[in-house]
Amino acid sequence: MPAARQSELIISVWPKMSPSLRGAAREYLLGQTAVATALLGAVKNGPLTPADIDPESEQFLRTHRDADIRQQAESALVRPESANRVAIVTEYLRTMPEQGDAAVGRELFSKRCSQCHKLNEIGHAVGPDLMALTDKSVAAIVTAVLDPNRAVEAKFLQFGAQTSTGQVHTGILTNETATSVTLLAAEAKAATVLRNDIEELWSINKSLMPEGLEKELTPVDLANLVAFIRSHVPLPTRKSFPGNQPQRVAANADGVFVLTPATSEIYGSTIVLEEKYGNLGWWSSADDFVTWTLDVPTSGRYRIDIDYACEAHAAGHRLVASTRGGSLTYKVDATDGWDDYRTKSIGEIDLPSGVQVLTLKPASRPLPALMDLKEVRLVPLR
Repeated sequence: MPAARQSELIISVWPKMSPSLRGAAREYLLGQTAVATALLGAVKNGPLTPADIDPESEQFLRTHRDADIRQQAESALVRPESANRVAIVTEYLRTMPEQGDAAVGRELFSKRCSQCHKLNEIGHAVGPDLMALTDKSVAAIVTAVLDPNRAVEAKFLQFGAQTSTGQVHTGILTNETATSVTLLAAEAKAATVLRNDIEELWSINKSLMPEGLEKELTPVDLANLVAFIRSHVPLPTRKSFPGNQPQRVAANADGVFVLTPATSEIYGSTIVLEEKYGNLGWWSSADDFVTWTLDVPTSGRYRIDIDYACEAHAAGHRLVASTRGGSLTYKVDATDGWDDYRTKSIGEIDLPSGVQVLTLKPASRPLPALMDLKEVRLVPLR
């Protein structure tokens, strides 16, 4: 089959492909430059949208061996965030109490979450396994609850199936054979439909978890729910290195927070504190992250400056900086090698008064590395 015809066919069926079929075909199909180029062109110019590209395929394209494909992916796969969702998450993080009541949270989990999640022997295992969460921070859990479609694994996307009699089933596609497909809905209700009876099968491109839970959960409720979840999942173990002594950081005389790896808490599989420059290095795993605890005297807006190095072949991954006041994402630019440190302003963030935690992490697994980081400065904007 000619490459152009093959690409045209793949584009027409891509939105309807199941997660397992996409996974099986991903390396073969997207590894072909012509197919990858055509698919990205269809995302940028229609008829596809970024929502049609699952996170695993997006990662494959963003880290493609072909530099032109990587550049096209950067341009085409821009997922516009819902300003409303971002604002809601930010407001909840700002107004939630520091500590929640896990006992009250248990009741909320049973009432609001147990239809699709199982934790501490409560609920149904339909959605993601909460015990296996990579990021168990308060901000990450709040974001997942209030903005469930920000990042969804392909295997947890909803599918719809309409039968020849007009009946519609929706749910996560958990099993497919040559003769049938099985959709799993809330409360672990499974519907197995014979392929001969299916008139149409399509991806809904949204999580099974609904948006709008802020209508049912106050900031206090969510703090209690987060407390329950965090009390029953394994939290990451802090790594220890010579010269690393985590401590609460106060602003200097100019109101600037100067943050170094020496005062941070370091977590993850591969990240280390390197001796040569006193930097964070080997930042190569999805679960690698670093935090600083800040003593913020008054609420305000700050510019984030980083002193970092990054070789060209590693550049382009996304760094996420977050506090209870919000978050920002920065695409890491290249410097002239791992020994060439430069200072870069990466954006602005709000810091509420009181004890706050700044977290830096990669948006996804950053192979070969996110960057080497020597220092972070939070500069007050007057």
